[in-house]
Amino acid sequence: MQSQTAQPDWYKFTLDLPMLFAPGTRALYCSAEINLLGAIVSKETHLPLTTYFDRRFALPLYFLPRDFLKFGQLFLNNGRWHGKQVIDPKWLADLSAKHSFVEGGGGDYGYGWHLETYTVGGRTIKAYNAGGSGGQLMYAFPQLDMVVMITAANYGQYPVWSAFQTQLVPQILAAAH
Repeated sequence: MQSQTAQPDWYKFTLDLPMLFAPGTRALYCSAEINLLGAIVSKETHLPLTTYFDRRFALPLYFLPRDFLKFGQLFLNNGRWHGKQVIDPKWLADLSAKHSFVEGGGGDYGYGWHLETYTVGGRTIKAYNAGGSGGQLMYAFPQLDMVVMITAANYGQYPVWSAFQTQLVPQILAAAH
């Protein structure tokens, strides 16, 4: 989508893509659906997405780029931040419930969150992971009351940043266990 020039409207580009499978039968990971969600939020709130994000999240959370892990903390606090309800707890539960299985290594998937489990010292630990290509990864571990944020810029280097998930995160969990 980013490298093509034939269709500058990314929403139209996404909507014009052919369906590979019947809706609801198979899932493949692609950021295009999150971009479409942003368009829907913008349309329904009658605000540019950046303005909505600023009002709904950045201002109540005193949000700076380094503070992305606060989203993980919202999971641990049932959607509350400093006594204020920022996200409905029912919506958080729905976000983190399995809604599909993403083929090609994506695994169980909620609404915008990868649902993972790690086994450390014989203990199974559940994780909610929001991530980006290049190694921007935010993990919430409710059982440990812990959030981990990794910021990296290893774009186009999946073998490098996927090792964060398979090697680094288990080491962090072992140290916290």
